[in-house]
Amino acid sequence: MYRRGRRSTETRLVDLHSVGLGGHINPGDESIFAVAGFPAYQAAMRREVAEEVAMPENNLVSDRIAGVINDDSVEVGRVHFGIVHVWELRQPEVTSRETKIADLRFVEPAELRNPGAPVLETWSQLCLDQWEHLQRQPGWTA
Repeated sequence: MYRRGRRSTETRLVDLHSVGLGGHINPGDESIFAVAGFPAYQAAMRREVAEEVAMPENNLVSDRIAGVINDDSVEVGRVHFGIVHVWELRQPEVTSRETKIADLRFVEPAELRNPGAPVLETWSQLCLDQWEHLQRQPGWTA
């Protein structure tokens, strides 16, 4: 979780908290990882994560697509579409590379429901709601 700092390029989200990193697909992303067989959005996702945070080499255990977000309920959601990835890490070791990512830390999902919990941006709230819904399904495991 982190707080979107004052230098965030998406001013509509400043001071809200997020449970995910994000960015945009740029024209060059399609060719960056073409040799490895990654689609443009995966190249963009990996580039954005590498620009925004640092983590130890080989810390990523798995990367899976968990869903998509198309949320027209807020202004920023009306002009963005999201692909949600879940990364499993060996260690909770990630540091911010940018001032727009403030107060970065790992938290348990339940902590985000406690009284006085930070206000989440809409997409993060949707992800948390879905996570909790899945937790209640018989036989489901994280």
